[in-house]
Amino acid sequence: MQTRAVNYGTSRRSSRNGSPLKPSYTPSPSGQFIDRFAEGGPIRTAFLVLHVLGFLAHTAGLFVVLFCTDVDAELQLWRLQPEYTTTFKRNYIAMKAEPDLMLKPAWIAFVWFFCSALFHAVVLTSWACGTIDDWYFYGLADNVGFWRWLEYSASASIMLLGASSLLGTRETRIVIASTVSMGVTMFFGYLTEKNATRHVDYGKGLALKWDSSFFKGDWNVFDRFLPHLLGYVPFALSWWLALDSFYLATDAYTSSGAIVPDAGEALWAGFGLFMLFGSVQFLLLAFDQGPHYYWVGEMAYVILSVAAKFTMAMILVFRGLTPERVAQTASVAVQAA
Repeated sequence: MQTRAVNYGTSRRSSRNGSPLKPSYTPSPSGQFIDRFAEGGPIRTAFLVLHVLGFLAHTAGLFVVLFCTDVDAELQLWRLQPEYTTTFKRNYIAMKAEPDLMLKPAWIAFVWFFCSALFHAVVLTSWACGTIDDWYFYGLADNVGFWRWLEYSASASIMLLGASSLLGTRETRIVIASTVSMGVTMFFGYLTEKNATRHVDYGKGLALKWDSSFFKGDWNVFDRFLPHLLGYVPFALSWWLALDSFYLATDAYTSSGAIVPDAGEALWAGFGLFMLFGSVQFLLLAFDQGPHYYWVGEMAYVILSVAAKFTMAMILVFRGLTPERVAQTASVAVQAA
């Protein structure tokens, strides 16, 4: 069936005659989908509860970081610097480690909690001002959550920066490359949703669906999944850099006592939680009525966001950022070779 753009009716963008999401709203071809977000409805209420809980959880994380960690703790990053060396016997290029940037991991954890708390605060403020329909619920109706990928591009990248640097990744270029690659991954998440809207069948059925079934395996299915699959390239790069550098350094750091022996569990926990985000999008793309249940995916993202950020932060905070752990880490000297 040929796809076409859907008309959601009059909105606050072009009219001041009240919210189109109220029960009095005249349904469009996807009207039953939109009407699920009607004022006073259970789904709308569930989103309000989730965002309140998300705001409280991330705000609690801010206080944990401020009062349970050594906020002055610093980590030295290093860069490899080629240096031409001449001796009596031979000439060669030596790779020397030079001190570079200084990171404050506690403040990194603070910022990733702050980004997420700010997002929930914006949603709740918009809700209180009566403008939530104009972007949040219309975004859900459009199957594109731009706000999510914007927030994730900052918070997810910062999460990986904090976790990898605290657990032994101290080479500047690797830290930057893995952090930026995670941000690029979030761009592909947004691109996937924008591209997939071209494949929504706005027929006369009661539920929105994709124009081609996943098991049909035709060009439409391939095109629908292509940005999602490409997104695993920067995702794999970011995690390979983080995990590879951790395991290269783990013997030195654990033997010296700079990090605890099983510190890698934080990285693997983060990897597993991040994979769940990708799984949500994959399932929405694969399920025939995925566009109809896009709002379920949004709920899953909100829950996973709290779980991922809080789990990784608590592991890092109480395994590596307590004053006792920071003192132990600081007692191990690291010098250029």
